[in-house]
Amino acid sequence: MSYRPQYYDSNIYMQSTNLILKAADLYYNQGMRQQEISEQLEISVSTVSRLLKKAKEQEIVRFTIDQKYLECLTLEEALCRRYGLREVIVAPIPAESTELRLEEKKKIVALEGARYLQRVVSDHDVIGVAYGETVWYVYNYLNPCQRHDSQFVTLHGVLEHETNRLDGSWLVPRIAKAFGGKSYTINCKGLQSSREDVLRSLSEPDVCRVFEQFPKITVSISGVGLVDVHARQETVLLRGNFMSPDAKRAVQESDACCDLMLRFLNSHGQECDTPMRSRVVGIPLESYRRIPNKIIVAAGAEKWPAALALLRAIGEVSGGDSLVCRDMRAFGAGDNGNVIGGGEDLLVAHDEARRVAARARLVFDGRGCGQRL
Repeated sequence: MSYRPQYYDSNIYMQSTNLILKAADLYYNQGMRQQEISEQLEISVSTVSRLLKKAKEQEIVRFTIDQKYLECLTLEEALCRRYGLREVIVAPIPAESTELRLEEKKKIVALEGARYLQRVVSDHDVIGVAYGETVWYVYNYLNPCQRHDSQFVTLHGVLEHETNRLDGSWLVPRIAKAFGGKSYTINCKGLQSSREDVLRSLSEPDVCRVFEQFPKITVSISGVGLVDVHARQETVLLRGNFMSPDAKRAVQESDACCDLMLRFLNSHGQECDTPMRSRVVGIPLESYRRIPNKIIVAAGAEKWPAALALLRAIGEVSGGDSLVCRDMRAFGAGDNGNVIGGGEDLLVAHDEARRVAARARLVFDGRGCGQRL
């Protein structure tokens, strides 16, 4: 016969509240492991687990997310709904930061970009890499312990610059080395003086080898430049000496909004009809669109028109596209044939999140929920 007390109460099997409190304090406040708690309280590890579960159920322990970070999640959900994205990741400002310099924003973007790149790359992937200062920071944040048997390809020719930050032939072998992979580089100039010079470059063996890799690329990473003479972040192509004065003037007088891998695009994501269009040694825009996972890294509030134009450019083909950015009004493309096409991850910054959402034609109600206008 089983034991049953004369006075039966349904709470007979309830855990001691005092024990729940002790277990919760030891685990959450004192940082002890469950095994250590079980030894100290002389109970089994499974009982410790049940006590901690009870602590949450009875709201003895409550978990809250700081409002600053909660807004990130709210914005993620709002952008997912607005643009049919599979996923959005909003990178928050570090808690100790108030006003960040552009360089610091680039580093935050680069860290997220590096971790994302190492998360998606696997053995036998072919990764295309384009120039960009933020891409250069990505290289600096790569974890050398995560190695894959992958191939890395420059997406365009060399930009002659005083630093290595814009030199794909310098950057790609080093990124490949960080992964333990193989590299293919184009060592001729990315912007040629004439179409004839481009054709001569395309006949060079090393250039041919790289172009043969373009259809095999499964992942790409690049920056995006802004075409705006009044912006602090105007594309280096117009700030530097990479183009003749006449060529620069032609770009500035066109409807160019941004540049992607040395190609100038308008706000609709179409390649602009400028003299430079036929002088690029690099991956054609149509070939780039067919890459399954395209990662873009960008930083700064000024770049939101460039990001939006870029997403219109790559949104014509479905796939898994990624935008890594900070402090931007930037929006992604849909995944697997949804609203715009593309779009596996869109990463934007928390900075001025409400203004970001406003520019995205989204408003937040009193509960912070994104609503589509």
